[in-house]
Amino acid sequence: ASACKKSLPRCFSTSSGNVGASAAAVAKWPEHQLNIAHALKKSDERESFRYLSNQPVEALQGIGPKHAEELKSLNLKTVQQLADYKFFHLARAMTVLSTVEEEGGRLDNTLMNINKGLDKASEKKALKELIHQPVHILQGISPQAGETLASLGVKTVEDLANFKFCQWAESIVVAAKFEEEV
Repeated sequence: ASACKKSLPRCFSTSSGNVGASAAAVAKWPEHQLNIAHALKKSDERESFRYLSNQPVEALQGIGPKHAEELKSLNLKTVQQLADYKFFHLARAMTVLSTVEEEGGRLDNTLMNINKGLDKASEKKALKELIHQPVHILQGISPQAGETLASLGVKTVEDLANFKFCQWAESIVVAAKFEEEV
């Protein structure tokens, strides 16, 4: 294991119990070019997607102690929790669907709504208008949580949909599902 530590950041056991799987990965895929170096701290660049999913949010490039504390106040401590943040998913759904919304196109007696995700005052608005509203219109985001998100650069629903740390986290978690084990 000490030889592994010199050349690679971490040795781990595979499901078969072999130590040095990072070295095995290098030997198995020497020509692979896949990397996400601009999204990760240097110390985590060689890790598997599965490993990264369970790491603290600080594994992501740009999240230092201050941002980590802010995210922790929202109960977002790991990459997996950031990927699963329900308000990110709602904001992204609203933003994506706003691109196919037709102005004045709602038919009489239409049943679709997202009332369980919005404050009462916002329920009747069009998606194209909602995405430019402050994040606190999302039901469950307190004014304090809204301030915390604003300190991270997330002021509107659309900002939350495009929050790179949630996008990176979600992408890492999804990629982990397709990762071949060594």
